[in-house]
Amino acid sequence: MEKTDAMNVDTCSQIQVNFFTKHKKYVVPQTPFSIPVTANCSDLSSLINSLLHQENILYEDKQIEFDFLIGGRYVKETLEKHISAQDVETENIVEIEYIEKQASPWPEKMILQNDWISSVAVSDDCILSGSYDNMVYLWDFKGNCLNSINEHAQAIKAVAWIRKEKEKAYFVSSSLDQTIKICECPLDKGRSSCIYVCKGHTKSVDCLALHSNQMKFCSGSWDKTLKIWSADLLPTHDLDDNEGTKKKSKTELGHKRNITRTPLMTMTGHTEAVSSVLWSEESEILSCSWDHTIRVWDANSGINKHTLTGGKAFNCISYSAHSKLIASGGADRHVRLWDHRIRDGAVFQKALTSHDGWISCLYWSPNNQHMLISGSYDKMLLLWDTRSPTTPLHKLRGHNDKVMCVDWTIEEFVVSGGADNQIIIHRVFGKDDGATDDSS
Repeated sequence: MEKTDAMNVDTCSQIQVNFFTKHKKYVVPQTPFSIPVTANCSDLSSLINSLLHQENILYEDKQIEFDFLIGGRYVKETLEKHISAQDVETENIVEIEYIEKQASPWPEKMILQNDWISSVAVSDDCILSGSYDNMVYLWDFKGNCLNSINEHAQAIKAVAWIRKEKEKAYFVSSSLDQTIKICECPLDKGRSSCIYVCKGHTKSVDCLALHSNQMKFCSGSWDKTLKIWSADLLPTHDLDDNEGTKKKSKTELGHKRNITRTPLMTMTGHTEAVSSVLWSEESEILSCSWDHTIRVWDANSGINKHTLTGGKAFNCISYSAHSKLIASGGADRHVRLWDHRIRDGAVFQKALTSHDGWISCLYWSPNNQHMLISGSYDKMLLLWDTRSPTTPLHKLRGHNDKVMCVDWTIEEFVVSGGADNQIIIHRVFGKDDGATDDSS
C-alpha cells in the first residue's frame, strides 16, 4: 500500500481510489491509491497538490484548493461518512473527481436607492433596476447613475432589456399600475420617454421575459394570465419606398410617444397570480404561479402543453440552456430542480435545502450547467453547485433585508437587489467548471 506525507491521518482502514479531473492543467497519473477512510477534503487536497508538485505541474510554493466528488456528489465530511451516507460501493476502486475550489464572490460595489429594488437586468456594461419608488434607473458597474425614468404611476415590478446602443438604451418595464411600457433612454442623463404603453392586464404585472429575437416579450400578472406583446420599436406598418427614396433607419425615423399596444396573445390556465415567466425555447414559454404549478406553454398556439405540480406557491423559476433543467423557488424554502421534458417518469429531480425563508429569485450560471444563485427573504444569496444539494458552495450575506431579485447574465458578476434599498454587484472569481460536459 502506498503512503504519503501529505496524509497525516490514521491508516488502519483504507480504500482504493482513483483520482480524475476535467481540468486538463491539473491531471495526475491514473494510478490507484490506498487512502485512509478518515481522510477529509483537506487531506485529499494536500495529496493532489503533492502529486502535482511531483509531476512539476505546480511550483513547490503554490497550493491549489480542490473540491471532491464521488458519484457526482460533493464530499463534505470524511470519506468514511460520505461512503456510509451515500452507500458507495468500496469493493472495487472508488473513482474520485476533483475540481478547483470555487472562490467566494465578494461585493465589489453597493448602490443605495430610495426604496425597495424589485428587479434588476444586466447588459454587457449597464444595469437596469426597477424600484418601489415608481422609477427605473440605469447604472454602470462603477455605481454611477446614467439616467432615471419616471413613466409609471406605481411601483415597478419588473424590467428587461430590449437592446442597448452606443448612446441610447431601449427597455421594457412593468408595474403595479397594470401597464407595461417600452421606453427609450439616453445614456447621458438626457430626457427619456415612453414609446409604447402596453395595456391589457387588469392587475399588477409582476414579471417579464424578452424573446431572444428582441421582437416580442411575455408578461405575467396577478390577473392570472400571461400575454405576449410586440417589442418592435418601429410602427407596425411598412415604410414607403416610393420614387427611389431610401427607407429611414430606426434612428432616423424617430418615435411617436405613448402609443397604445394590445397583446398579440393571452394565455389562461393559472388559477392564482403568475409570479415568474421565461422563454425556454424559440416557441416555448415557462411560467410559475402561486397556484403551486409550473406550466409549459406553446407560444405559437397558447396551449398549456404540460403542468408540473408542487406543494406550495412558486415565486420564481430559472432555466438552464446547458442542463435543460428548471430551477424553482418559493414558499417551501427549497430550490427544486425539474426536468420538464420527462412525461412518464420523475419530473422532479432534487431539492437544494439551506434557505431559512421564502425563495424570491433564482438565476442559473450563464456557462455552467451545475451552478446557480438563489436569493431569499432570509437576507442571503446562496451560490450552489447542484451536485451538493444540502450544502451551498458559498453564502453571500451583504443584504440587510429581504433579497428581492438577482441576475447572473454575465459570468463575472452576480447582481442582486433587496428590500434594504441596495443593489450589490458581486464579482465572481474563477472559470466555471463543467459548462459543456453531459454529467448530471
